[in-house]
Order: sequence, then C-alpha cells, then structure tokens
Amino acid sequence: MSDPDLEIPGYEVLGHIGEGGMGTVYRARQLSLDRLVAIKVLRPEIAKDAAFTTKFLHEARAAAKLSHPHIVQAIEAGEHNGVWYFVMELVEAGTLHDRFTRENKILELDAIELGLQIAQALDFAWRRARIVHRDIKPANILLTSDGQAKVADLGLAHRHGAPTVKDGFAEGTPQYCSPEQCRADKDLDTRTDLYALGCTLYHGLCGRPPFDDKDPLQVMAMQIHDTPEPPRKLNPEVSTELEAFILKLIAKNPADRYQTPAEAIEELERIRALRTGKPRGGPRTGARPPETRTSKPAPRRSSIGPLLGVAVLIVVTAAAGYRFFQQQRQQQQQARPPATSTLQRVRQSGTNIVLIIPRATNAAVKADVTPPLPAPADVPAAAVAPATHIPAVAVAPATNVMPAAAPAPDTNMAVVLPEQPDQPDDRPVLLAQIKQLMGDVDSLQQSNKFVEAEAVLTGSLTNFAARPVLQKLVEARLDEIKAVHADFDKKQADAERARLQQLDAAARSIVAPADPLVRTFNFERAQQYVAALAAKTTDPDLRPRIQTRADELQLLVELKTRLIVIIGKGTLPARNLALRTGGAINGRPAAADVDTVSIALASGAGSIALPWGHFAEQTLYELLQQSVTYQDGRALAAMALYAWETGRAADAKRYYDAARAVLGDANVPPALKRRAGP
Repeated sequence: MSDPDLEIPGYEVLGHIGEGGMGTVYRARQLSLDRLVAIKVLRPEIAKDAAFTTKFLHEARAAAKLSHPHIVQAIEAGEHNGVWYFVMELVEAGTLHDRFTRENKILELDAIELGLQIAQALDFAWRRARIVHRDIKPANILLTSDGQAKVADLGLAHRHGAPTVKDGFAEGTPQYCSPEQCRADKDLDTRTDLYALGCTLYHGLCGRPPFDDKDPLQVMAMQIHDTPEPPRKLNPEVSTELEAFILKLIAKNPADRYQTPAEAIEELERIRALRTGKPRGGPRTGARPPETRTSKPAPRRSSIGPLLGVAVLIVVTAAAGYRFFQQQRQQQQQARPPATSTLQRVRQSGTNIVLIIPRATNAAVKADVTPPLPAPADVPAAAVAPATHIPAVAVAPATNVMPAAAPAPDTNMAVVLPEQPDQPDDRPVLLAQIKQLMGDVDSLQQSNKFVEAEAVLTGSLTNFAARPVLQKLVEARLDEIKAVHADFDKKQADAERARLQQLDAAARSIVAPADPLVRTFNFERAQQYVAALAAKTTDPDLRPRIQTRADELQLLVELKTRLIVIIGKGTLPARNLALRTGGAINGRPAAADVDTVSIALASGAGSIALPWGHFAEQTLYELLQQSVTYQDGRALAAMALYAWETGRAADAKRYYDAARAVLGDANVPPALKRRAGP
C-alpha cells in the first residue's frame, strides 16, 4: 500500500516506519533497482532553513560516497515539491535501543563487539570525510538480522569545522550528549562521538544511560557537571578493564578521552583479547545476534554448509505450509455466512421469530487516526531510529470526518412474522418499514452519525408497538448503535489526547535549542530565538505552544533585568560566589549588564568581570532571590518560573502562591499557569 500524500521521484512509498529527531521515516521501493529502501523526510521547520538544506544536501551526497559494513549506506538526497528527503539503506532487525529495552543489560562480550563495530564506523567517517555524527545513541544504531551494528543518519551529520544547524545552540539527545555539545560549543570533533559511544555502552551494560531525568535541561546540566556512578556499581559483572575504558570515553574534558576512534578500537581489541584469550587484531565484525546470551566458540567452517541447508529446507517447508493454511482459512471464511449479532440478541430474548439479515455489522469503528500502513506480506518489519528523548514531530491536526469503516451494507432481509387472527394483515407494510429503517440507520452509522441514528431508532419504537417482535429488533439495534457510539467516542478522545501530546512534544523539540542558553543565564538570546520561531511558524496548533515558551522566557528576561538594576544600586553584600568550574570568588556584585557581571573583590585588589554563565546555578539563584520583593507579583511569578526551570519544585510552589496572592488568579501570567497545572 502506498502513501498517496508523499511523492518522491523514482520511489514508491509503501508505508510509515517511525519518527526521528529530524523528521519522518518511510519504507519505500526504489523503482530503478526494485529494492526496498528507507526514506527520511525532513521536518518542515528544518526544511525551511535554506542554510541548513544547502549544507544538508552537500553533506548527504558526501556521505553517499562512504561505504562501510557498519554504516547505513546513504543512497541519495534531494527536494521535490518542497519536500526534502534522504534515501538510505533499509536495515531490518530493529535498533540497539530495542535490544537494550528487551534485554535490560547485555553481556560484556556483546558490548565489546558492538563497541568495536560502532567505533570502526566512526573511525572510517572521521578519517575519510572528517564527519562528526553528533547524535550517536542506541536508537541511531540499527541491527542486521545477524546482529551486526550499522550507524544510521551519517548523511544528516556535520563535517568538522562546519557550523551547526542553528549556530550557538545545542543539538543531539541529552542522555548521550557530550558536555561540550550541551554547552553548544561550536567546534566539535570526533571526541564528542566517542563520548556518546561511551554513554551508549554504559546504557547497554548498566540498564540505563549515565544520566537520566524527565527534564532534558537537568540531564544536560548533569552531563556538564556531575560524575556518573561507576558501571561496576550497577553491574558487578563488568570487568575493571571495560569499566576504565567507558569512564575514559565519558570524561568531561575532551583532552582526557581517547583522541581518535582508532585509539578506542585498539584498547577495545586489547580488552577483548584479555576476556577471550584470543590474540588482538581479530575480526572486527563478528557481533553475535541479539538473542545470543552466552559466549560460545563459533562452529567450524565445515559444519556450516549442512546446517544451513537444513535450516533453508525447514524455512521453505514452513512457508509452504503456512501459505496452504492461509488459503484454506480464506476459503472457509468466504463460505461462512455473515455475522448477525442483532439476530442472536433477538433469539436470546425467547421471541418466536426468524430473521435473515445479510447485513455487515459495524461492531468496530476506527477512530480518527491514520494507522501505520502495513508492509507487504513478503517484507519483514524494518527498524529505523526513533526519537527517544526529545522527539521532534510535525503533527497534522485531526479532522472530525471518519473514513467509512466498511462497505455499504446490504439491507435485504426476510422477517417471518406469526399471523395474528382477527387483525388486518399489516405485515407487508411493517416489513417494508423495518427494512427502510435499518437501511437508514446503516447509512448513518457508516457516516459516524450515531446521535442521528439513535434518534431515528428511538423515534420508531412507537411505530412497532403493535408488533413486539419488531420492537425488540429495533431495541436490539439501538443497543448496538449505542455500544458502537461509545467505543467511537472513546477512540476519538484517545486520538485527540495522543495528538495533543504529540503537539507538545513537537513544540518542545522545536524550542529545545534555546535550553542551554537558559542554563547559562542568557535569557535574552533564548527569548529572541523562540519568539522568532513562533512568528514564522504557520502551524496553528504549534504556534501557541511555541509562543507560550517565548512568554515564559520574557518573564525570565524581566527578572534578570530587575537583578541588574539591583546590582547597579550597590546594595548587595560581599559573599563567596561559586563558579561552575569549581572554586569561588569572594566579592560584591558591583555592576552588570545582559552579558557580564563585575565583581569587586573583597581583598581590595580591584574587580573582575565574568559572563553570567560562569557562575554556578546556585549562585545565580541566590542573587535572583535577593532581587525579589514580596510586593512585586510579576517578579514573584518569574521567580516561580525560574525555580521550576532549575528543578526546585517546592520553591516554585511557594513563589507561585505568593504571586497569586499579590496579583490575583486572573492576573497570573498564562505561561505560569500552564506550569502550575490544575
């Protein structure tokens, strides 16, 4: 089945696979070579950035020239009718994230083999084209049917020295981002990918990434400042050698890590030799299939042929048997008369009536959600990297028009009514009425007009008062419509709730590049960036969500401005001001602007000016507290917001209640009400 809404020249789009951080992925057939491929379509918000699409096309074409057994092969990239797409090899057996979810913790030898394969891919991309992936994570590592790892989305990565998509803003998935990536440093090199590789191996061995939290801002802060628990504390089966290897990969300072993937490969091969007793330099592509749970030596070459022949014979026999079974089952279903749920209900009532109603019963009506298109029967399910933590999805609004759940029903029926002596023979008229009624109700149900269908049935009950048999039939049909109506409403509500959640996730993903600026107290630049996004967003559902974030940041801008004024008055006392990098400065904030704050040193040796972002978060929080009075309701509201931003829920609630007391519920900023919830 193809997707009629998506046309890519030279390809037949077969169905939806999943969502990624850059866009939506589809399964397709390349017509020229008659082979299956995966096509990633970029999000509209990204595709509108001309600078990005120009660089994207250049880098994707460069990646297409890379051919390596552990890199998903890029095929081509282009634009058609405003749709930017990236065609790549289709890999069939799921992602490394799927495996981690399924197994929780993998064996050490499996982690070593996977680490070698990923590092080889990074080494190849770095040596050949100086490509930095910037989003190495389990969801971007695809697995072949024999367990080989393939790095995906290299065509969407960046060359070393090239600007980021949005210069100055962080990219990537927080749980696997290096500290320099979380800080939005401009000049990232292959060591940031090695850090992500370390986080990935840590996840596989320990059951979770080194740092994880529901708040991505908090995760990024932990990546920059916190020390992870040693892997052996979470999994004692990890060897000391592999633990040391992972901890070196995820060192905070890039200079303390392995400097190239080649160095990491050499160390992993040494660890593998220690664990297996085999000499170093062995084959680097021998990862076991995901289901393997023990370390067994590979069978001798001479035994593979007979085993493979037997396996092929079993598969062919099973496939033939399954096809024969399906054909027999279809023939039986075609010969079986259609279901008559209403007839069954009437018979259960004990009424002496015979009904023959060959009418399709719409017992299940689909909600207003387009399901993933099924793959052809001969195509196994593909696995393409999903967006795990910060999804970025462009969501189309749902409509209230449902597709027909089934073909128009055949309302021909035969009803045998018992004769009633001493009464006119009204049976032909009643039978015509009941037939017309059921046909009208079926038409309404097909259009999902359940309220109208219920009204028609309810209004007709009195028409058949003289014939209890027919009245019971109408009542049974009314019960059926009500049940289908309730199921439809539930699915509609579930679909709407899922749509709103997707919209919220999409909005969060769009504004996420501004989050590091908030962490470093650069509220002004963050607000300008998000406000610009809101102004140019055309999606009527996404625009208000993005604007809400811009309004939040405006509150923080006002709060910082108030602090700058307070500092300028010279009323703040001297104190120890902690720095993000450790240590502290003893002095008094003497002057400030949007970029820096000048500290008069307590030693009397003069003053020093530092960017706001150089101070520890706790120091900034305490300075803001000193600038807020309990008479300024908007400042209290802004302080509540900053407390929520920095994970201080109790303080946030206290400041929020104080802001409500001063402003009144009606005047509390809407952005703050959204944070506070019901």
